[in-house]
Amino acid sequence: MFGSIGSRAVAVFSPLPKNHGSPVDTSMNVGDREMLKKDGTLPTVNQEFSTRYMGYMPTVLMIALVVATPLPWRRRAWALLWGLFFTHLFIASIILLMILNLYNHTDWLTLLQLPSFLLPILKATWDIFIYQVAARFFVPVLIWILVTFRSGDLHQMMGIKGDSSS
Repeated sequence: MFGSIGSRAVAVFSPLPKNHGSPVDTSMNVGDREMLKKDGTLPTVNQEFSTRYMGYMPTVLMIALVVATPLPWRRRAWALLWGLFFTHLFIASIILLMILNLYNHTDWLTLLQLPSFLLPILKATWDIFIYQVAARFFVPVLIWILVTFRSGDLHQMMGIKGDSSS
């Protein structure tokens, strides 16, 4: 999905050697195709991350919440389908955030520069979704709520009868 970002930007993902004790397992190198040297090398900037914490854990959390919800299986199946879609959209957004951060904080790599008024927003978003692992668990819970529940579901699950006077 991010292998080619426009005509010039490029992101290459590769596995890291297993380092027991470290959850970091993936390397992302970001560069500009127009900086390709005559010897075929491309200068890139690197970001390493854990696919377990970045993608697997939020996805599994959302799946577990949907499957454990006491609703008819047909509704759970639709919720699971939509939940997976939105969870993967969230994961892709986090990766895009990492790419934007690399382009905006590397002096020699000025391909996707944000306007200066957006840089504090990029930093705040980076601090929330990259440094704080809890946000990557909070968003799947929100997705679960949004794709699973309809109005009146809580009353139905708790056995509470609705107000018949309205």
